[in-house]
Amino acid sequence: MALRLDMFDSRVRREHIYPFLISVVVSAIVLLLFSATTSPIYNLAYSDGRVFQYVGMAIAEGRIPYVDVFDNKGPFLYFINYIAFLLDEEYGILGLQWLHLSIFFYLCFRLHQSLHSCHFYSWVLPLLITFIVRYLGDGNLTEEWSLSLLIIPLFYIIPLYQGDRTDILPSQSFFYGLCVGLLALLRLNNAVPLLAILLLWLIDLIQRKQFASLARFIAFASIGFLLPVVAAALWFYQKAGIYGIYEWIYATIIVNFVYFKNQITIPSEIPLWKILPAVFFHVIFICLCLFRHRKPSQSRLVLSLVLTFLLTYLTIGQSWYAHYQMILIPTFLVPFCLFSKNHLHLALSVLLLTSIYMCKYVVGNEWKYYQENSINTEYQQEFSQVIDMLSPVERNQLWNLNATIYHFVDVAYCQRLFPVNRVDRPSLTVDTYLQPSFIDQQPLWVIVDENDLDQQKAETHFLLQHYQSVACTHSEHRHNLSLYKRVL
Repeated sequence: MALRLDMFDSRVRREHIYPFLISVVVSAIVLLLFSATTSPIYNLAYSDGRVFQYVGMAIAEGRIPYVDVFDNKGPFLYFINYIAFLLDEEYGILGLQWLHLSIFFYLCFRLHQSLHSCHFYSWVLPLLITFIVRYLGDGNLTEEWSLSLLIIPLFYIIPLYQGDRTDILPSQSFFYGLCVGLLALLRLNNAVPLLAILLLWLIDLIQRKQFASLARFIAFASIGFLLPVVAAALWFYQKAGIYGIYEWIYATIIVNFVYFKNQITIPSEIPLWKILPAVFFHVIFICLCLFRHRKPSQSRLVLSLVLTFLLTYLTIGQSWYAHYQMILIPTFLVPFCLFSKNHLHLALSVLLLTSIYMCKYVVGNEWKYYQENSINTEYQQEFSQVIDMLSPVERNQLWNLNATIYHFVDVAYCQRLFPVNRVDRPSLTVDTYLQPSFIDQQPLWVIVDENDLDQQKAETHFLLQHYQSVACTHSEHRHNLSLYKRVL
């Protein structure tokens, strides 16, 4: 009996504990070196991830996303950063990243096992690491937080295409819808891979006239989808009424739709012949290998994977930011496992070597960030002296004339500063609510980005006539922010 228990404990450690511990170690290394937004190694001036931390802190300070601070990502992302801020103001978000990425790597190992593949540590894990490094985008982005939500449903979706199952359980349908809903509350595009990979199965249900299965899946998936969406709507309504819900929809749907429309209609600044090889090389190579070496039993799975790649890239538009492609990593994992299972070592070698080569650009960026640490620290200290001229009450009434979040977020975060005017909120023709005017409001204190001050605007003329500059930062490397006071 004792021998059997020892054998059982040894198997548990080998199959569960050791893989998870390896995942924890790998995640820690990746995040410390490449998550420049949250790693203690760096003091990054600006990143999207820092903006999300800023909005999370705003929630902790009693502000409402979109209403008091503007950004165009989904509310689930800001609540993650809010929880992280409550855990620890400086490293809470890094802790949550570490936990999430560790779980993701472990889930990759479990999915690899479910596909009866091999060589996880020699091929699959190194490939995953290089792809994560390339697509992390300074960390704390919507795509990173989407990874686990994208991979968990694959455990019961992939068997549908392997012939192991023909239907999805109601509980699985509900969880699928829940994952899609949470992904949509991170960023709408992030749900595309999860929607695309199930498309062939849904078409097959219609062709086979399995309408009962189709109706059951849609019903339970819709309940799962609506659960987080309705919860978010109720929270915004409780905080800011109909206006809160409007600002949420305006920021995450209307503004993003206009942005996407511009991306697909406005000519790209960079020629496509320079972009396409770098962006599409790996996915084209993966698709060719899938079609070339597929087995008859894998045909439907291969077709669903290729369709997922195609539909996902079509929704990216012409902004080929590397982090946009991170949502495909769970889908990439499946071909990696199939190649390893079929002993396609040449294909794996090409993928790994080229991916390692592309990591050099990320390493270069991180080295640049590290070198800029002292510059950003000096600037933050200088801005602190400027803003210390205001009392706590006056800080809450500070008007932002033109300082965009791009040049403002690190010092705003350090000082817990939330200016009244949301400069980054675009005013579109379909906007129902007019925003307050600087000339009409005539606030006592105004913060101004001197580098972006347009001398032709009426607001600038009004500023120079009725206000005087009382303090300003002086940096050769950053935009200089001035503090103006109304002449009484």
